[in-house]
Amino acid sequence: MSYLIIAVVVLMVLSPIFWIMPSPKQKRQMQLRQMAMSLGFIVKIADLPQQHRARVRREKVEQGVTYRLPWEVKRRHPESVDFLLLRDPGEHPPTLDNPALQTLMQHCLDQLPESVVALEYAKPGLALYWRERGDAEVVAGLYQRLVQLRTKVLALESPN
Repeated sequence: MSYLIIAVVVLMVLSPIFWIMPSPKQKRQMQLRQMAMSLGFIVKIADLPQQHRARVRREKVEQGVTYRLPWEVKRRHPESVDFLLLRDPGEHPPTLDNPALQTLMQHCLDQLPESVVALEYAKPGLALYWRERGDAEVVAGLYQRLVQLRTKVLALESPN
């Protein structure tokens, strides 16, 4: 009987330690985020963008992650031109005043994995909204695509 009491007490002492330890899924997410930050991404937990219909219906907002790639060069961002391109825009897709930029972004978004919900063009840099499904190879692919897009956008913005 005393062994049973000792075992219960030991389990009660150790249980909070096991509760605090990250799960395998959390460990994988931490590894992905650390890799992304080592590549140059700014990683933030964020609400994934919703279609207009989902906002009107007040559907639950899904949590995801924003991987932002800074511009790395001094540039003059067009005033009040921030653009969010959703993978599935719904009935009223947004348009950008610069059709060449919109085409570049759409082409890039089409090449990204389905777990990428949206692509953003903003003053701090290019960003993608992601459900974080995949492995290190997927993160490396995301980085390559955004670097290519950043290079093309900067070339498009530079005066010839």
